[in-house]
Amino acid sequence: MTDGSTSRHRWGWALILVGVLLVIAGAVGVVNPLGLVWVARLLDHPYPMGVAAALLVTIGIRLRLDRVLTRLALGSICLAAGLGWGAAWLVSPGEDGAVATSQAPDRAEYEAVVREAGSDDEPAWLVSVRQTGSLLAREWPVGCAKGGLPEEAFDRVRWAGPDLLVVELGERSLQVDVDPATGRPQRGAGPGWTRC
Repeated sequence: MTDGSTSRHRWGWALILVGVLLVIAGAVGVVNPLGLVWVARLLDHPYPMGVAAALLVTIGIRLRLDRVLTRLALGSICLAAGLGWGAAWLVSPGEDGAVATSQAPDRAEYEAVVREAGSDDEPAWLVSVRQTGSLLAREWPVGCAKGGLPEEAFDRVRWAGPDLLVVELGERSLQVDVDPATGRPQRGAGPGWTRC
């Protein structure tokens, strides 16, 4: 083994390791066990992270192995996986994002977030409360607000105070108690609330 070959093998291991770390980071972003907002924003991108990981592992295998046929076989498998992952990313619908947000009053560091969760036939809105202004900010789900009638579509979300969130569905209002110190809401319960 020459010095150039040893250096090439080390770079190969480094790229494979970075690729594996990208896969682990992407898995943490998807699972997000603590519900941290920055984890969701930075790491919950499984498709681009998977494509990058597959390409890094492919290049790492190319640099690491000496046998041409083994390099071609393993590299082709990793490259095909990366291309498949990339194609899935391009055709996936993605997340619609927030339909409405409302900052809590009195300079509280949390806000209400509403996202579409239902279909055209059965509309529903996922309501959550998200902390702001911190790396350890969290987002807590409240529940799904559902209007039983067409005139009970989502109208707006507002705060009746730092401890009370109001979701308006046409003529009807759904209320949620919120801990003003942390922003953590109670689960939405009663008529109009369902689990998503």
